[in-house]
Amino acid sequence: MGSEQQNNVNHKHIIHDFFRQPVSIDLKLVGLLIILSLVGIYDPLRIPLIRIIFSIPIVFFVPGYLLMLVFFPKKNDIEHIERFSVSIGLSIAIIPLIGLILDFTPWGIRLETIVTSIIGLIVLFAVLARFKQISLLSKVQYRFPFDEIPRLSKVKTDEGKLSLYNHILSIILVFTILIAIVITIYIIVIPKQGEQFTEFYILGETGEATDYPTSIILEKVYPLQIGIGNHEFRNVTYSVEIWATMMQARESSENPVITRMQQLDQFTVTLHDNETRNIPYNISLHESDYNRIEFLLFNENHSDGGVAGIERINASYRDLHLWVSVEDQTVK
Repeated sequence: MGSEQQNNVNHKHIIHDFFRQPVSIDLKLVGLLIILSLVGIYDPLRIPLIRIIFSIPIVFFVPGYLLMLVFFPKKNDIEHIERFSVSIGLSIAIIPLIGLILDFTPWGIRLETIVTSIIGLIVLFAVLARFKQISLLSKVQYRFPFDEIPRLSKVKTDEGKLSLYNHILSIILVFTILIAIVITIYIIVIPKQGEQFTEFYILGETGEATDYPTSIILEKVYPLQIGIGNHEFRNVTYSVEIWATMMQARESSENPVITRMQQLDQFTVTLHDNETRNIPYNISLHESDYNRIEFLLFNENHSDGGVAGIERINASYRDLHLWVSVEDQTVK
């Protein structure tokens, strides 16, 4: 019972120190780097250089450094140069594992999931490192050697020459950092471009691909949603046209022909790359001589050109349609 009470006291003491003891400078810098990296990633000006500068430490150093603090919290556990080298190596190993795990989840590999996972893992490692630090005496805790960096760069043996061991580790560390930076810059500045396409779809009033207005009463309003997804790797201004048409089959031709076509509406919408938008829209007909509603999507190359009928549908970038039956309830 006494041992159990002692454990409870120790736990309370550690939790108390977690919030009371001063936070080390390196952990404060980790918090600052997280904020700066989020600013760089979600920079509204979309400046690649800002994203590169703020993201490289978070991706290629911070996760491994914090993990080293968890396993080697004492300053004499491992040499500085070894700690930094292993920190970079661990970080490079951890990040692909996060992507691999995300690929097997329902959320997949997207910017939001990657950012959330990396930041969450860093916060977890930082909390564990903080608990490790406060469980040790201040004099044996590892602290990032900010004041020793100039001296460490000139470490010499008794003979006045840099030891071969440290020299080799320094070269490996610098080489690894350079490779990581070059790869990161290449991926961010020159990303691999996949297939370019635009999603174009219609949803019912509830936002599902059901309950489309196919039986239409004149003058009655039928709500639905027009969906557009931009995956063209650029910002695009789309034009959407809605037409009421009469489509009839002819014995002399295998293809049906349009005998009547009236434009109901037209609007434009600008979407950023990888942006999808569902636009509420109301369908209403004022004449009964139609049996199909056409939804035509044009990209920035859209030009009227006086094209009408089936040629206009063929000239669109994407097209959808709804077969409808129209009833005029005012006719007795």
